[in-house]
Amino acid sequence: MKNNKGFIGIGIILAIIIILIIGGIAYYLGIKNSLISQNIEVDNLKPVENSDEVDTEEPPIEFFHNQPGDIKSITKENNQWILAVDLLSRNPDWLPGVDSTGEFFINQNPKIRNLSVTENTKTYNCQQDVEASFLMNTAIFISNLQKASYKTVYFDINGTNVTAMYQQCLP
Repeated sequence: MKNNKGFIGIGIILAIIIILIIGGIAYYLGIKNSLISQNIEVDNLKPVENSDEVDTEEPPIEFFHNQPGDIKSITKENNQWILAVDLLSRNPDWLPGVDSTGEFFINQNPKIRNLSVTENTKTYNCQQDVEASFLMNTAIFISNLQKASYKTVYFDINGTNVTAMYQQCLP
């Protein structure tokens, strides 16, 4: 009986070693294929030449979920609100209470997007300052934004349309 326990222990150790080897090989091949595909994409790029050709290619449709953004302006055109929004990123170095780590949000791309608030846009206000889950009237939400001095909101975006806006809640 003692010999069987030894064989079982050795078998478990060998099984773990085999799993680690297979996992390592799979990881290596995944990284290698990723690097190869990146090199192929770089190799296929053509140098920019001076020409009078106009780029008629449509920009890709952007999709964002729970994306923080700073509202630069709010206008109303043809019964529809247009928000000029500067999308932000969370600062990976930010630490609460430490001034040297910078602001919570940083601007990594200064592109301003003109986004439409449609009749289908959902707006959510904070519920007990924890989570923006209280569905509210969009006109009231935008009116509150126009009055506020700090205009950072979280957005769900489909192309140029805002599908949802969430008030920034403080814990």
